[in-house]
Amino acid sequence: MRAWTKFAIVTLLLLVTTTLEAQLHNNYTKEYYIGVNGGATLSTMRFSPTLKQTMKLGVNTGVTMRYIAEKYFGLQAEVNFQQRGWAEKVTLDNPNTYNRTLNYIEVPFLTHIFFNAGPTRIFVNLGPKICFLIGDSEVNNYGEPNESMGRGKAVENRVDYGVCGGLGFEFRSKIGTFGIDGRYYFGLGDIFNNSKSDPFEASANQVISANAYYLIPFKSKKR
Repeated sequence: MRAWTKFAIVTLLLLVTTTLEAQLHNNYTKEYYIGVNGGATLSTMRFSPTLKQTMKLGVNTGVTMRYIAEKYFGLQAEVNFQQRGWAEKVTLDNPNTYNRTLNYIEVPFLTHIFFNAGPTRIFVNLGPKICFLIGDSEVNNYGEPNESMGRGKAVENRVDYGVCGGLGFEFRSKIGTFGIDGRYYFGLGDIFNNSKSDPFEASANQVISANAYYLIPFKSKKR
């Protein structure tokens, strides 16, 4: 996917997020929340040429901020630490193992659409996010590096970006809001360079995550 196409997709999602807020004008009580989240990730890479992989388990934790602007609509931003990466698939013909852990600080900007069912809310989150690689590590039982397979190859693009979406539900109580959600992240950037002389045409992140969170309301304003 060309760089300008990726940029256009992310820009479109940002425009949709801000436009939806401006166009809804129902009576509502504004809600403001801040809280913490934590959970697990399962990740692989979209390599071209492809590599045989298994899901790599990681952790996800951070801070959540939410603004409810309308009766069924809000905005949510987060600052998270997230582990991603990949692990080569072990076979009978190839008992060696290789796995790479990529540690990111990620900042999602999400449209939050919800439906009330008493104190419970069912919701959809959708939007872009930008991510910054802060470190990586690898376990290579092959011994020698092999950059054509990604083994020992340094990450060349430390900034990642893409789109994510997911579903969840939460319970609102007097002491705060408790919730869980699941998401899928589709990376639009490549961690390795992708010129004709490079070993990979594509090397993009894709992540499934499951999280639990706790939010505290700290301000409300009725319009």
